[in-house]
Amino acid sequence: MNKFFSNRKAILIFSLPALIIYTVFIIYPLMPEIRISLYEHDGFALKEFVGISNYIDIFTDKFFYSSLVNSFKVIGVTVLFGLPASLLLALVLDTIEGRFKRFIKVASFLPAMISVTVIAQVFLALLNPRWGIISTISEALGFGKVDLLGNMDTVMPTVALVFNWQYIGFNMILFYAGIKAIPKTYYEAALIDGANPIQSAFRITIPLLKEVVRYVLIIAIMGGFSFYSHSVVMTKGGPGTASKTLLYYLNDTAFKYFEFGKGSAIALLFVVICVIVTVVINKTISSERIEY
Repeated sequence: MNKFFSNRKAILIFSLPALIIYTVFIIYPLMPEIRISLYEHDGFALKEFVGISNYIDIFTDKFFYSSLVNSFKVIGVTVLFGLPASLLLALVLDTIEGRFKRFIKVASFLPAMISVTVIAQVFLALLNPRWGIISTISEALGFGKVDLLGNMDTVMPTVALVFNWQYIGFNMILFYAGIKAIPKTYYEAALIDGANPIQSAFRITIPLLKEVVRYVLIIAIMGGFSFYSHSVVMTKGGPGTASKTLLYYLNDTAFKYFEFGKGSAIALLFVVICVIVTVVINKTISSERIEY
């Protein structure tokens, strides 16, 4: 029994610094936001106490649901296209040798280091419905000019693809680092058993990348929820509200309409959604350890 309690004390002592840091930088900053969300606030001072009225206004606002759906569209494109493409590129990169491999690493990672404004302006030129290369190719093939950013049905997937294109190399490097951490003895044994590269990828690499996949999935989904800048530069949230995401809705509420109480409520809901998604991912993807 004494050993049990001493272990608990040791755990508490070693975890105390992390708990203090977490409280100071995560929990404490949320307290003022919780308070503001219960008041009317014009950005300068608290006004009338309204309780949960701000939250009720959010859940009865159709733009909240449309912005939430748009955020999930970005996440859908990320999960169905961005992450599989990143993993595939990482698997291909692992088979390349020499200077070309270093070039691919740098070239694929570079877009993530470039300003969102620069990337957005480049794709605005490519997607211009009058003289952009996409519209020009479509017209040459007999389909006529296309305006992907001006169509309410295509604007969100298009901007989401641009977002994923910018960070596909970043995720690829994370997957590649995970692949390089897998002991080569597994692949040597598989080669002796007659496994080809595709079989090795599905039976060795991907299963042993479980922890990396979970980490990349979480940061990618959090990035999808935080999607904002690409939409601002490329579409300004349009046409209409077709490309306004949850963060765009928060920004408009707080800084355009000066409803900071409601904006704080949206921010707290944003945090809750992110926590729920993170917990679901952690529960869905097992964290069991694999002994090498």
